[in-house]
Amino acid sequence: MNWKTFFALLGRDAHVARRNFIPIVLQTLLQTMLLVFVFGRLVTTSGYMPIEYKSMLLPGIIALSMLLSGIQAVAMPLISEFQFTREIEEATEAKPASRPLIIRWAVPNDDALTTNFELAQVDPAWRLTPEQVAQPGFGQSGDRPYAERQRFPADFDAQSSQRTIAVHDLEHLASTDRGVIMLRRILRDGIRAVARGEDPFGATCSGDKAIRTFTQDVVLRVPAAPTPEEDRRLLRATGRRVLA
Repeated sequence: MNWKTFFALLGRDAHVARRNFIPIVLQTLLQTMLLVFVFGRLVTTSGYMPIEYKSMLLPGIIALSMLLSGIQAVAMPLISEFQFTREIEEATEAKPASRPLIIRWAVPNDDALTTNFELAQVDPAWRLTPEQVAQPGFGQSGDRPYAERQRFPADFDAQSSQRTIAVHDLEHLASTDRGVIMLRRILRDGIRAVARGEDPFGATCSGDKAIRTFTQDVVLRVPAAPTPEEDRRLLRATGRRVLA
C-alpha cells in the first residue's frame, strides 16, 4: 500500500468531513435512530421478528448505516465538484496561473442586446472539428430544450432569467450575494469613471508591456493571520498585490 497516497486521501476526506461536520452528524444520528425505532421497536413489538432480533441483527444494521452515511456525506461534495470540470481542485499546493485558452469580449448593440466575440486556443491533440470548435460551451446558449434547462440550469439560464434588463428592486439579496454586490459596484464605478473621461479601475493601458492576466488557477500559500479580522485584511491585501 502507498501510505503517502492513503494519508493524502484520508486528509482530503477529513477536510470535507470537517467542513460538513454538522450535516454529517445529523444525518448519521437521525438515520441510526430511525433504524433503532423501526427494526428494534416496531418490527419486534408487531410480531414480525422475535425479540432476540434486536441483539442479533440490529447492531450490524446500525453499524452499516453509519458507515454508508459517512461515505455518502464525504463523497457527495466531491462528486458535485467532479461533474462539469471532470477534475477535483483541492488547492493544497501553490501554483502559478495557467495560460488563458479563451479571450471573449462583448460589444453592446443597445440597452438589452450584445454581440459576443471569442478567440480560442485549440490544441490539435484534442482532435476537434471546426464545427465542434464553433459550438458554444455547455450552458452558454439556449440550444438545449427548455425542460432540460430547467432541470439542469447553467450560465445562460441564470443570466436570461433575470429579464432583458434586471430590476434590482425585485431581488432579495442575502449575505451569499456579497460578490454580486461588489461586482455591480465595480461596474457602476467604472461607468461613472468613463463618464468623467477617466479610465475604469483595472483598465489602464501599460503601453507595449504585456498585460498580466490571472484566473482561478492561481493558488498561493498564505498563512492565516492571528484573528479573523486580520485574516480578512490579509486576503484582501494579497489579492490586490497579485492583481497589481
